[in-house]
Parts: sequence; structure tokens; C-alpha cells
Amino acid sequence: MKHLFNFLIIYFFSAPCLAQLNCSTNKEKDLSVTKTCKHKNGKVSTLEKWDANLYWGSFEAFTDSGQSIIRYQLRKVAGHASVQVKYHANGQISKLEYSSAPDGGIQFYNYIHHYNEKGIQTEYYNLSQPDGHPVLFVPEELTKNKPIQPTTGTNPKTCAAIALTKYTVQNHTRKQVRLILSPNYQLNYPKRNARVLLVDAMTELKVDSILLSDTFLDKETLFTLSLDSTQKNVSKRILITNSEKTPNNLTHTWHLVDKIKLK
Repeated sequence: MKHLFNFLIIYFFSAPCLAQLNCSTNKEKDLSVTKTCKHKNGKVSTLEKWDANLYWGSFEAFTDSGQSIIRYQLRKVAGHASVQVKYHANGQISKLEYSSAPDGGIQFYNYIHHYNEKGIQTEYYNLSQPDGHPVLFVPEELTKNKPIQPTTGTNPKTCAAIALTKYTVQNHTRKQVRLILSPNYQLNYPKRNARVLLVDAMTELKVDSILLSDTFLDKETLFTLSLDSTQKNVSKRILITNSEKTPNNLTHTWHLVDKIKLK
């Protein structure tokens, strides 16, 4: 069993280890796994965590002063969400490529970030196809952002940034499933109506979206989703949530999957 665990550790953490030697992987008391890579000054450069089953995880990168510069949620179920990472000689992350796709879907997300040795993002590419349709040509000025420099002083922003929060459900089972949308009372946003959602087998359903300036919403700010307890075999299914963020979009996804049978 020990040899199997060591093999899994090497397999799951080998890709992000390119050009970074100051790394260590530890198994926690709750059987979760944490991989830590450090800067030359000893502070954490990247932190990767996985649950005990190596199904759900997270990845976060920091500057040598401890400031978080990017974070992604990871998974190895209901499709995949993973990162490929390279580092500068001083331990700072130099490139991060994030990719994510649902199980059986034709759409995918692919973001590439480049950083200098101080942890400042210098390039950003969005190669995603969220609607599943290929992009034949995208002008460089639309896919490559200008270097992001830290701001100084107290000058007010000249304009607000777009912040689009989207809510979707992906049914990874082979049965149509009913979900219950229950609105949460919020004074700041229009109240949603309670309704029943029918999600066909192996499909994705767009539930809602809200466009604001500079502000993204948490997944349960407007409403909560739950399985219809009256539906047949509801106890055999489970809802697992995941969130994916880009500079102007935050997508909350409820993944509906069959429970894993433990032998």
C-alpha cells in the first residue's frame, strides 16, 4: 500500500514540478495530500492540495513576500481541471497553464499566464472554447493582455471592470434529474423565483447569470440548488460544486454525479 501511495504521489505531482527543485509532498492526518514549493528565501512559492481520494484539489501561487497572485480549483472527477507549471531559478512561478473540461463535453477552458521573476504577470492568453465551437483565428491584440503592473498611490479607478457571474449545472449521470432552485433573500440583487430544473442525461444547463462591475458573487448569494428528494434513486446521486475564475468571468458549476460504490 505504501508503494502504491508513493506511485500516486509521483504521478499526480510530476507535471507541475518543472524547473522547481525546492518542493516537498506531505500526507496529512486526514489523508489529504499537500505539495509545497518554496522561493529561495524559504517562503512558499506554490501550494497544491488534494483530498484523501485525490479527486478534488486546489493550486495557489505566491510572490516571495507571501502575496497570492493566482488560484485555481482542480479536480480529477466529472471531467478534469489541472495545471502545468514552470518556475524561474529563484523559485518564482514563470508560467502556469490551466485546462479544464467536463466529462464527455466538447467545450473546454484553457488559460496561460506568464510571470517575471518578481511575480508580476507579463502575458495572458485565453484559448478556451466554452461553447464547443473551434476558434479559427483570433487577433493577437484580443488574446494577449498587456503586462499587469502593481498600482501605487491612492488615485481612483477611471472605470469599473466587468464582472460576470454565471451558474451552470452539468449532469454526468445517464438519467434525467430534477433539481430545486430555492431563492435566497438579497436586498442588493433582484430576487430569483423558486423553480424546478429538469437536467437531461449527460447535458449542461445554464441556470442563471448576473453582470456587475468589479464584484463577483458567491455561488449561494442568489439561490441554492438541491436534488429533488421525491425523485427515484435520489440517494444514489450527489451534487459537487466547482468554481472557475478568469479576469472578467466567474462560473459556478454544480456537477451531478453518481455516488462511488466503496468495495
